[in-house]
Amino acid sequence: MKSTVIRTEELGYTYLAGTPWERQALLGVNLSIPRGSIAGIVGPTGSGKTTLALHLNALLTPSQGKVFVDGADLAAPGLDLREIRRKVGMVFQYPEHQVFEETVFEEVAFGLRNMGLSRDEIPLRVQEALESMDLHFASLKDRSPFTLSGGEMRRVALAGVLAMRPEILVMDEPTAGLDGLGRERMLRRIHSFSRDMQMTVVIVSHGMEEIASLVDQVYILDSGKILKFGPPREIFLEKEFLEEHHLGIPEYTRLMHLLIRRDMPVRADVITLEEARVEILSKWS
Repeated sequence: MKSTVIRTEELGYTYLAGTPWERQALLGVNLSIPRGSIAGIVGPTGSGKTTLALHLNALLTPSQGKVFVDGADLAAPGLDLREIRRKVGMVFQYPEHQVFEETVFEEVAFGLRNMGLSRDEIPLRVQEALESMDLHFASLKDRSPFTLSGGEMRRVALAGVLAMRPEILVMDEPTAGLDGLGRERMLRRIHSFSRDMQMTVVIVSHGMEEIASLVDQVYILDSGKILKFGPPREIFLEKEFLEEHHLGIPEYTRLMHLLIRRDMPVRADVITLEEARVEILSKWS
């Protein structure tokens, strides 16, 4: 059984506490994420997803409750937050918008310099990170990131996080704005982070197809509370519950429901394109 690497206990957070604009964003959130797994956090707009994600590397401090990473209480006095933020990499939505250095090399090296790595180690880390994102080190390192395509800029920004070799990667809407091919490539990379780099990955997303095909565990968040959690195959069976909370189900699951309503003997728990293809062919081949 895998050990728990991220845990929250009755986590609550209030924006602008004590003012007329006070708003409770999280209330009594309990979650437990195993090491090496991929977890998905989904919910409607305003449900508290991003607020929860920002607690996972101490960019926000709980108003109530606790957050633990590798057993360390992130609000404990004297905790080295730089070490936590090295361990927990955060990739914001549209990370290419945070790019600011003059060259690709300097962009990827920025966090490494703040970590105090040696001058010999930094180029090795930068090259490794760029190549892990299918970016050619020699031809890109001296270019301005602002001359790259949007997809390349996103990969450079992500390389800057990967260069610090985080053990945990938190990604907010990682496929937002990507075309179909870019989305597919990003999903493959995220899978490789877990499989090949042994990272724990937490994904905040509206994309039910990508969540269904990628994650081990889904957490449904609404009005700042975890309403349900479980494996995606179980969660996406609850079509009425998800629709009640303004969430969809994967298109392939929806197709199976439509076929079942037409008295066709297919499984209701299909969640990926390949599963749908196999299921349909097995019944009508």
